[in-house]
Amino acid sequence: MAAEMAAASRKKEAEMCRKTAMDLRNTGLKIEVVELEPAVIDMARRFFDYRGPAIAEDGLAYLKRTDRRFDIILMDAFARTRPPSALIHPKALYRMRQR
Repeated sequence: MAAEMAAASRKKEAEMCRKTAMDLRNTGLKIEVVELEPAVIDMARRFFDYRGPAIAEDGLAYLKRTDRRFDIILMDAFARTRPPSALIHPKALYRMRQR
């Protein structure tokens, strides 16, 4: 039962990732997806036809390692009903703002 719930959750995440990314890309914006779970990227590609760029990595780790600049960063990460505390910590928000 727990495995089925986890799979359903990953499938929902993949659909949300694909929808958001595809919607933005369809407006002509250049997007880059960073997703912690490779399975979510795989599902978005296999079941929802997402074909854009995607990096399987922790988002904060990616921001630490890259020198790329972004016009906007969308964070879609939740632990139950709230974003993980590491992602809303002032240092994390500062790092996002610097990009």
